[in-house]
Amino acid sequence: MVFHLEISFKKSRSKDFSLVLKHGREFDYFKESIDFKLEIYSVEELFLKWEHFNIIHHYTRKWSGTTFSINDTVYLGNEVFYSLQEVKDCYKQYQKSYDKQGFCDASEWGCHKLKSVGRFVDQSFGPYWYDYGKFTNETTWKIDKRRILNILTEESSQKKLHFCPVFNEYKITSLLLRLPDEINVDGKKWQKTSKLEYRENGPVWVPFKIEHGSESEYEEDAPEFFNNYPEFEMPENITDDVANRLIELHLRHKSNQ
Repeated sequence: MVFHLEISFKKSRSKDFSLVLKHGREFDYFKESIDFKLEIYSVEELFLKWEHFNIIHHYTRKWSGTTFSINDTVYLGNEVFYSLQEVKDCYKQYQKSYDKQGFCDASEWGCHKLKSVGRFVDQSFGPYWYDYGKFTNETTWKIDKRRILNILTEESSQKKLHFCPVFNEYKITSLLLRLPDEINVDGKKWQKTSKLEYRENGPVWVPFKIEHGSESEYEEDAPEFFNNYPEFEMPENITDDVANRLIELHLRHKSNQ
């Protein structure tokens, strides 16, 4: 990934000018001349020396003539700074994790910062992946995966997640492809939600989305699940309540054999 962060500033009469120079000299590329320029060519260096960068950014942004850019895009204000800080803090947790592969995989879309669309229905607060779609006939709801991908891509762009050294945008597509393309809205597992629209011939109720029905998916699917896995294996990324229900169903199923 190409990364080039640059802070350019002029000599200042501020009492903090010498402090900025002191911290600027901690970096590999720091120019001291008529104009002053800090250049950082790797995210790892930025995160490693974040405290020095924080001081430089904090003071220079208040001085006239200062510019702050990443990959030739100039940023104003503190929004991008805080986005980078969020990425840095998450990456620090990743580095401390014993199971580095599992750290990112434990999230909904392969990144803990992607939260705009819920993939784990029992762990998120919505909107969920199945909220995006349309009816193609009376009982078939087609998932709009392109729209979901666009939302998650836009979220990752705004949050600057692509600057994380371990961010994998292809993971999003891979997980998205695992979801069903269509859902059979049978009135049991899935039900229609309608809204009132006024048309030429008067008001009509029009189905516009779906929601979980009252019938438990775990209850109905449990025997098939356990038949496929004679040696009980707990699925990953589920809550304690769901885990307890699955264990209870497993024991009940075993006792009925």
